[in-house]
Amino acid sequence: MSEERVDSIFLDGFESGDLSAWSSAQTDGGDLMASQSADYWGDYGLAASINDTNAIYVQDDTPDGEGTFHARFYINPDGLNMGAADIMPIFQGLDSGGSPVIKVEITNPSGSAFQVRVNVLEGSTWVPGSWQSLSGGWTAIEVYYKNNHELGFSKLYINGNQTGSVSNINNPDYQLHSVRLGAVSIPSGTTSGVLYFDDYESRRYSRIGLLPERGAEDPEAVLEAGCAERVYSYQRSQPFAVQQV
Repeated sequence: MSEERVDSIFLDGFESGDLSAWSSAQTDGGDLMASQSADYWGDYGLAASINDTNAIYVQDDTPDGEGTFHARFYINPDGLNMGAADIMPIFQGLDSGGSPVIKVEITNPSGSAFQVRVNVLEGSTWVPGSWQSLSGGWTAIEVYYKNNHELGFSKLYINGNQTGSVSNINNPDYQLHSVRLGAVSIPSGTTSGVLYFDDYESRRYSRIGLLPERGAEDPEAVLEAGCAERVYSYQRSQPFAVQQV
């Protein structure tokens, strides 16, 4: 008998003003917190203040052995300082033993433009995607992960556009059981400052996409004239297609 699983896994925009929606958090004495200064949409976001090499992140244990996984979050690194050789993971997907099998990393080799990439584990070797530049300010990062024998992959989307990928990965045993978001592992170089996150969401099957632009009014659906009085017919064999109106 097949098990029905809903698409949505977890989402949090930090609007509670704290980190209570997450399974756990490593805050390093308050260096990670919900903050009104870190909001992309709403009133609160997640502020990661980096002043040492202690990892600071929130962790969600809702994923349940996911072989297909989508996650989207917003990031603003404008307050972050990084050495030219520093590379820092800001998102990790972990297996059942708590080891990372996928990560999104950030760097700033030129000192003027941040870059991100996706990195996927194959056996004991990390297979990185190409570095993709960020334009500054708030950016939507979405990652799509699939484990498979020889055909595993991950796709990276920046502001809704696919910009990088890793493919042909042999990772059939690397399913996701938890994720981490934040300054997950801080390099021992010169990384410091503050990094903002907001509006995290994860799903099993479907792309997540973008939120409205900051400051946009909440959209309200408007019914087409007469649509409420129509009768729509469907067939079980084609559940998403209207057969007759």
